[in-house]
Amino acid sequence: MIVYWDVTKTGFSKIKSGINRVSNCLKDSVSAQLGDAVVPVCWNPRKKDFETLDKSKRKVGKADELSTFVTVEVFCNQERDGFTEWLKNFKGMTNIVFHDAIPLQFPEFTWPHSVARHPHYMKMLLGFDNVYAVSNYSLNIVKGYLYWLDAQEMPHCQRIHLGADFNKSSRAIPSLKGRSREVIMTGIVEPRKNQTLLLDAVEILAKKDLDFLVRFIGRVNPIFGKPIIKRMKEMKKAGYPVNYEYAISDEQMMKLYDHALISVFPSKTEGCGLPVLESIWEGLPVIASDIPSVLENGSGGVRYFKNNNAQSLADALEEVLSDETSLQKMYQDASEQKLLSWAESGKLFLQKIQKNLRKD
Repeated sequence: MIVYWDVTKTGFSKIKSGINRVSNCLKDSVSAQLGDAVVPVCWNPRKKDFETLDKSKRKVGKADELSTFVTVEVFCNQERDGFTEWLKNFKGMTNIVFHDAIPLQFPEFTWPHSVARHPHYMKMLLGFDNVYAVSNYSLNIVKGYLYWLDAQEMPHCQRIHLGADFNKSSRAIPSLKGRSREVIMTGIVEPRKNQTLLLDAVEILAKKDLDFLVRFIGRVNPIFGKPIIKRMKEMKKAGYPVNYEYAISDEQMMKLYDHALISVFPSKTEGCGLPVLESIWEGLPVIASDIPSVLENGSGGVRYFKNNNAQSLADALEEVLSDETSLQKMYQDASEQKLLSWAESGKLFLQKIQKNLRKD
């Protein structure tokens, strides 16, 4: 079996987005199992076909029935003119990893380009043999949407589990020893990630005698993020315990995980909530909003608060900042949380592909 892996966007982008990470980590894991049988490919708009990255620039569309195509990317036919027809003509099995339908559900705080693209992307899912959702929440959404389209033939939809070791490190043993009073939040600065809610909680907690510092790390959404950055800077200038950094290296991120007290994930909506898994893998418990996809991750090391409720978040933070027994319990629970490495995730993903290939 030859696996043609779509890296049109994810193979060359320097942005550390969740989609890029999922694609690259899954590809690396499957490649570790199949070796050269995993072939990275890119869409050539002129040829209206995928082609290999080596000197031969071999076209993928002419592959045989034993080949399989995998993409983790998001696109529409306008961006890949001829792709829908390519799917119909590809002789092997086609697979796509589905993340979420957030641009359809929440257009008010999603990039306009994504909002315009996503309905077409969702319809294009019908052209694939298999759709793999990154959570049960996303699985229910994609199945419901495709049924709503009243398609005559549905792809096989199922769930996959993602890995948690973002830098392929061994799983850390959660411990309070050597921890600072730092609270960290990572992710692109935008309304969906809800840094604003954490800032609201900081203002509430500032009235109490608590020692802490909130560190925000993440690039800025150029459309929606600037007002949030402005507020962070104004609050820091006014003496509130907040700090913002645009980007840090993986090594610096590891040090944060090693020394911070708690991680906060106040996102309004997610397809999976990968930063929650990654934080627990690195031994750092999380305070997270009680959205469906994150609730799936279990209670081990996660203290949930009411979604988009600043007082609920402030109460959760106050509890862990002032009650060491409660915090120690979170660290203990984090050590017992079941998580997959990307090596394990890729192995299970490949097993699903092989099983579906045999059915054909």
